[in-house]
Amino acid sequence: MESFGTLLMTEVGRSNSHLSPRTIARHDPATGGFVLTTPDAAAAKFPTNTAHPALPKTAAVYATLEHGGEERGVFVFMVPLRGPEGRIAGGARIVPAPETTGLQIDYGAVRLDGLRVPYEAWLRDGAAIAPDGTFHDPAGGAAARLTRSMAIAPAVWRAVISASAAVTRASAGMLLAHSAGRATLGRLAPRRALTDYRNQQEAVLGALASGYELTAVAAHVQARRTSATRPAPNAGGAAGDAGPDTAWAPWSAVDRDLALLKAAATVQAAETVSACRVHSGAPGFAAAERLNAYRGLTHAYMNAGGDNELILYDTARAMADLDRYTPPPAVPGPPDGGDPASPAVWRWLAGEAERRLRDRLAAAVAAARDAGADPFTAWNANLVLAARTAAACADRITVEILCRALDTGPAALRPVLTLDALNRIDRRAADLLNEGVLPPGALDEVWAARRRVCDELAPRAGDLAAAFDLPPEITAPAAFLTG
Repeated sequence: MESFGTLLMTEVGRSNSHLSPRTIARHDPATGGFVLTTPDAAAAKFPTNTAHPALPKTAAVYATLEHGGEERGVFVFMVPLRGPEGRIAGGARIVPAPETTGLQIDYGAVRLDGLRVPYEAWLRDGAAIAPDGTFHDPAGGAAARLTRSMAIAPAVWRAVISASAAVTRASAGMLLAHSAGRATLGRLAPRRALTDYRNQQEAVLGALASGYELTAVAAHVQARRTSATRPAPNAGGAAGDAGPDTAWAPWSAVDRDLALLKAAATVQAAETVSACRVHSGAPGFAAAERLNAYRGLTHAYMNAGGDNELILYDTARAMADLDRYTPPPAVPGPPDGGDPASPAVWRWLAGEAERRLRDRLAAAVAAARDAGADPFTAWNANLVLAARTAAACADRITVEILCRALDTGPAALRPVLTLDALNRIDRRAADLLNEGVLPPGALDEVWAARRRVCDELAPRAGDLAAAFDLPPEITAPAAFLTG
């Protein structure tokens, strides 16, 4: 704990994450090290967690390496940004940002003006500069280097998905604690228990089900390991090939499905946390260190760790181009008489929606190109459809994870994950109806099935929450009420 890590990637003047950063690293042959410079205020690194005046910070700085008059790609350099007692390194300037109520950390903007680091500070990943100044990079060029510079992304995405699951579990436990035993004063039924009302009951049980779903997704992504390496051109789909070619950002090239699940998990967590906050009334709004903080975290990671919308667009592009992607096969159906509580029906709905959306997206883009549109115009006209297509892919992957959990987990999971699947169908109803996967009136059956499964789960709500093993202080009244 002698120093704390911080990431200097995004630059304030352009929403570029680490695409072509204007922060430059130049090799100094006299010392063998590098000189890092941000050319102007627009290239300042922000947001960063660097402003705390007393904490030592070690920064991983993303910079474009210039050598021999050419840009050699994006590399990472380790910089002792703040030393003991927070002393700022020579050649660096940190400007604290105003406090925010969103995600509260020590935000600051960082400028580098001729900051020097030794050769060993270069996280070079096999690249090298020989004594005679010759540059060598086995990655095969700046584009491949950009993807490899994101090798940390899978670990980040696993952490974000796990955190999303954790805050969803905590939020569900808090909503249950708020709701259980609370009486209402409505004129329809004075003194009726709050959870007797369907809207509150479905909110509580739906939040618990979301917690179980995201926990299953988190367990799934922790069990799979991927590589950020890619094969040489024309080498085919080698084992090290992690993802498709990308247009908007490099994240999907590192691991398409993991990036996509990160996007889906943060949206699911944000929706659940927000619903718990609303259904907790005034106490939920006042729970600044809990529900509001969870909401800020999930909202932040819709952009952080890879922007969700850009991930969706690149996923959809790979799907349309059949780039390392095979659509779900057409299967006659629906099976099991269309019973929305059947796992076979969940699979069929998810697969059909994904395939039909993908086919329509590919046709729309191809028609635009045939009419003379350039790639930007062809895709820019179809971004809404692209996002929905990729979201359908995420749904299908999630449904597969849930079905495997049903196959391997205890029988008690069946109604919990059934409720989650029914809520997923409800949320995706617009696409399912628009693509003709569901007929008009099908939602009536979904809602009826949800009422039945909620009736089964309601007496077990406390046990479902207890299995989350939340710390007692999470569901206890806010500290100021007990002081």
